[in-house]
Amino acid sequence: MRNGKLALPLTSRSHRSRPRLTALLDDGPVVLLSAPAGYGKTSALAEWAAQRERSIAWLTIDDTDDATALPTGILAALQACPVVPPGLPGRAPAGPAGFLAALEAVTTALAEPVTLVLDDVHEAPLSAFAVLDHLVRYRPDPLRVVLASRHDPAIPLARLRLSGELRELRAEQLALRPDEAEEVCALAGVPIDTATVHRLVELTGGWIGALRLLLLGLGDVGRSPETVLDDLVASSRPVADFLVSEILSHLPGETLDVLRAAGVCDHLDAELATRLAGRVDAGDVLDALERSTGLVSTYGPRRELFRVHPLLTAHLQADLRRRRPDRLAELHDRAATCYLDRDEPVEALPHLLAARRHEQAAGVLREHGLALLERGHRRAVASALAALPTAVVEADPQLVMLRAVVEAWQGDRTSAALDLRRARALLPADPPEEVVTAQRRANAWLQLLSDRCTDPPADGRLAADGSDAVLLAAQAVAAGRLDDAESVLTAADQVIRGDALLTARAVAYRAAVACLRGRYREMAQAAERAEALGVRSSPGWADCDGHAVCAVLRAHGALLSADPQRTLELLAGFLRSPEPDAPATFSVIAPVVLAHAGAAHHELGDPAAGGELLDRARDALDPQLHQPEQIAAVALLVHVTGDRDRSREMLHRVAVHLGGTAELAILQAAAAAAISRFSAAQRRLAEVTAGDLPPLVPWSSIEAQVLTCAIALATDQRGRARSALHEAVVAADRSGALRPLVLAPEPVARLLAGYPARTTSLAGCAREVLRLRRARSMPGRALALTPREREILRMLRSLQPLGEIADELTVSVNTVKTHVKALYSKMGAHSRRDAVRRAESLGLLP
Repeated sequence: MRNGKLALPLTSRSHRSRPRLTALLDDGPVVLLSAPAGYGKTSALAEWAAQRERSIAWLTIDDTDDATALPTGILAALQACPVVPPGLPGRAPAGPAGFLAALEAVTTALAEPVTLVLDDVHEAPLSAFAVLDHLVRYRPDPLRVVLASRHDPAIPLARLRLSGELRELRAEQLALRPDEAEEVCALAGVPIDTATVHRLVELTGGWIGALRLLLLGLGDVGRSPETVLDDLVASSRPVADFLVSEILSHLPGETLDVLRAAGVCDHLDAELATRLAGRVDAGDVLDALERSTGLVSTYGPRRELFRVHPLLTAHLQADLRRRRPDRLAELHDRAATCYLDRDEPVEALPHLLAARRHEQAAGVLREHGLALLERGHRRAVASALAALPTAVVEADPQLVMLRAVVEAWQGDRTSAALDLRRARALLPADPPEEVVTAQRRANAWLQLLSDRCTDPPADGRLAADGSDAVLLAAQAVAAGRLDDAESVLTAADQVIRGDALLTARAVAYRAAVACLRGRYREMAQAAERAEALGVRSSPGWADCDGHAVCAVLRAHGALLSADPQRTLELLAGFLRSPEPDAPATFSVIAPVVLAHAGAAHHELGDPAAGGELLDRARDALDPQLHQPEQIAAVALLVHVTGDRDRSREMLHRVAVHLGGTAELAILQAAAAAAISRFSAAQRRLAEVTAGDLPPLVPWSSIEAQVLTCAIALATDQRGRARSALHEAVVAADRSGALRPLVLAPEPVARLLAGYPARTTSLAGCAREVLRLRRARSMPGRALALTPREREILRMLRSLQPLGEIADELTVSVNTVKTHVKALYSKMGAHSRRDAVRRAESLGLLP
């Protein structure tokens, strides 16, 4: 998330304060500003927000804010608000339910109301409007929402009007009144009489952008206000066309040249403006335009960045494209050169491609492509590769290798394998050193994303410094070489510390080491720290490997802490349909992700959804790809659900791959105990508890002690049961893995209730386990509604017919009826009104 998108814009020095608008913006839980460009929407919001900065969360939307990116952007905006406490969700799980859950987590922690401002809503892709619909429809009470758009967003505004929640400020309210227009004229230094001001307002409809452009002509020496206005009245062209075409014609040629040059960039500073326009005073020209007109705005901490009015940018680029395509290409080339001189390859790439500098763009990708991927710019790299001519890419082994890494990152192992073969076939017999180095790094990534990583890359190890050190650590973690991972990260610590993103990735892999060593509290803390640092360090963090690692480890920690709802929230991005969230599609983590989600659904009382996910996890296991630790983790998660048939099938599938492990012994003991073969079960468990079979998954030792305790109680061996329970509590207290005890059979829980803890810490652990067990039995928790059921339950509160609900959810009405029937069954309700009443009493509806 670019910091500029979250920053409150500063008002222009030519801005005229409009108190009547700021007063209107305080009214209503949802406010919509809808008017064409140039009506002062952002300026009015900026003035209003500056007076309430502490409680304002701001997000400027652009065309990248699709259904996946927008929820994350909204949460980032809220996190940037001073009154929002730190440590809350920084990335929205995919899907409406996940987004709303993350939003509720943020707003629940608020000590005072917050207003979320979404500016430039018209820039959002079509897919984002479903997110906006859910935002305004299910907005938590502490949150106000203000939307600014050039046209009405595609959300059901009629419903908001009927409920009285919507305050609308349209062109009529935003339009300048004569007294306001007179002040704007005075600020622009154009002395005109009151009659002319009234005529200006009449002709422009109070459109402040149009009025400011007209003032350029009115201030032109030798042209009377009456002449300019008469020209406008006589013209048959639209006002906008007149303003852009006629007013610009009265600007000095040098000024217009600067505007044309600056218009090829979304934003630029004085240095870039100088290089584009070829004038040392280009920054001064833009600064003067910012002071005197609405053509240019400035922003940034020191107002050092310029942005040409979008209307003018579109017109000027279209005009150049039509009349001087060579000049447009030259400007893009200058912009690219400047960005490359600044070592900003991501900014340079689109300009190189627009200038049709394909060879130079290919060179940038060769030199920086892998580093950009590591820094979360996968989409930019993928777009650039796609924009290059196919012949350019497929003749270059480095570009084909880079494309293979992108494909592997997206989970397309087949295409990645094909491109890997193509790249190797293209390599010369004696490639240059830089090509060899790039090949090693690409192979390392491909191995990490598509292989078990049992060994270092076949064609040589990487240098253990900087980003390569993090990549080496990632490989070592994937191969289970934990000492190597810690050694590499420690050796490169000083280099890594100089880069916030590298630091975040390194901390993520340190969290992974803690997980594999069974230090789950340390794991959770490190993963949270890495995620927070990553979000702050780079707008591309969501596409980094570190983010994927953090999401899985945080979900693992939530599950082991007996918080299945949080587990699903953290994993939702991996499970969305139809395509999983890249880079979350690493084939090497898919079974673990699916198994965690399935176990969480089971624990929340939805065995159907849980079973489907667990079956997918089982089917996704590939002994050629996945480590024994992953296979063991999936098998244990299936076992803990208590589904005997599924556990038996899983045991049959994995037995040959888990020979000689504690996990296989636990699964076999559970299967024996299920048919009352307690002696056989105890013999297998004894091998685990005695340490003869070390666990692949650290928390499985707790599961073994819990199962030992349950069998001992069933066979009236209470001393043995107490001893096993004590070992389980000690291990759970030490590691933070409470889940095996929370889900233990009821006889074990009763024994735990009388557990004579030997230390304060153990007593606290036992109390927490019992508290979590009680929470699981609370009525609202016992209902364990699925995300879709919760969504439909909220909609049942409205007067919508089921057919309309089905249309909004893009499902059939029969599907909605099935969910409603399940809701009635779970809640013991007999009607829609009864279901809503019961949900409110259980706290399932606000």
